[in-house]
Amino acid sequence: MRGVAVELVDAVFERYMRPPERLTVSKHAEKYRMVAGKDSPYPGPWDNARSPWLVDPMDAWNEQGVTDIVIMASTQSGKTTVMENCLYYTIDQDPRPSLYITSDAAAAKEFNDDRLIPNLEASERFARHVPVGDRRKLKRNKVTFPTMNLNLIGATSASQLARISVQRGFFDEIDKWAQVVRGRGKTEGSAEQLAEARFDAVPADEQKRVWVSTPTDEGVGIHARYTKSDQAHWEVPCPHCGKYQELRFRWERGARGGVRWEGGLGEGLEGSEFAAFVQRVRESAWYECEHCGGRIESGDKKWMNERGVYVRVGQTVRPIDTHDTRDKKPAKGEVVGDPPQTRVRGFAFNQLVVTWIPFGEVARGFVEERGVPERGWVNRVLGQAWKQPGQGTDAARMAEITVSAPGEEAYGRGTVPPEVSGMIGFIDIQSDHAWWSVRGYGAREQSWLIDYGRVECPEVVSDRTV
Repeated sequence: MRGVAVELVDAVFERYMRPPERLTVSKHAEKYRMVAGKDSPYPGPWDNARSPWLVDPMDAWNEQGVTDIVIMASTQSGKTTVMENCLYYTIDQDPRPSLYITSDAAAAKEFNDDRLIPNLEASERFARHVPVGDRRKLKRNKVTFPTMNLNLIGATSASQLARISVQRGFFDEIDKWAQVVRGRGKTEGSAEQLAEARFDAVPADEQKRVWVSTPTDEGVGIHARYTKSDQAHWEVPCPHCGKYQELRFRWERGARGGVRWEGGLGEGLEGSEFAAFVQRVRESAWYECEHCGGRIESGDKKWMNERGVYVRVGQTVRPIDTHDTRDKKPAKGEVVGDPPQTRVRGFAFNQLVVTWIPFGEVARGFVEERGVPERGWVNRVLGQAWKQPGQGTDAARMAEITVSAPGEEAYGRGTVPPEVSGMIGFIDIQSDHAWWSVRGYGAREQSWLIDYGRVECPEVVSDRTV
């Protein structure tokens, strides 16, 4: 009888009283998480090496002084997994009253039924936290764990958003949230505002939130939050020259670096011929290094990501020796420069870095849209916010589109190519400045940006220039 009592005491101590392990979220996931196999292409033990760009966002959860983690990324890139692993860590290592919000009640129920509970039950370590016997404790809008409560709600419920006080927040696909949520007494606010209000009674040092989404438009949702963070982006070294770069598609005319393929946009092809061309693009596209012009294949992604680093505002990365293979652990470039001091850590990455998505798959979508990408492709594939017409631009963007496309002769700023038969001047007036540009046009529906500039507007009074 005494043996049973000792076992009971040991079990209680193990579950409720043992100090938490000193593990980061990424190490905790690698040690304990088992990925449920129903919807995952990689079921089984979690492996950080499969997606190194997710490690830093996960471990930001453990950084002292950080209250918010913002992840702006493309679809199929693992962004939601970061949020999940932070949630599993909280349940297992640091139980606190928590709140999960997604677009609507149906999506919240789906997350609970298809992801949360199956992944907890798949792990021997996590399964001990799942209530047994009374399955009502696993109901769709609230899971009652032995040491904490997790509320799971949709961003359309004003009553649920307004009545909960929590210390941990897990906010999924926030760009799909309702912009106006009406409550009692005709009060209203955005779902994001109501979610943030759930932390008003909690000291800043006890708050943790992770905001995850594929972006939509510039200046709203996840993009707005990312621009207010330290704005880290994932950079990887070229396997030929060792210099670091952020992988970007770069469909602008003449931009150096980016995804490349033979055959242009398949001009003149239709039907089955065009479909066959698209398939060739999918199978053969590569990435051109922006520094040395070297050809980077999809198979190089694993090597590059193993040496990848996050670069924040004000930082750069020193190149690496691509021939140095002496160390078992891949040598990474040194990040130099002082990052911004902020409580908000922001991360951005896209499908070009994802090991399991070849460069050709990204190019395929672009070619299928005949080189005129729509908002959905830019958001989903490139993880970029969509710039609405009339939103203005910046000097880097203006300079980037003054050079020629691959296969055409380069021309300098202020030079009129011989093919130009006419020119038109434009001016874009913003609140405190104006951009002007001169564009030349040719006989074959071609155009060239000849010159451009920015002019600071004089003082503005009552919306009228004086």
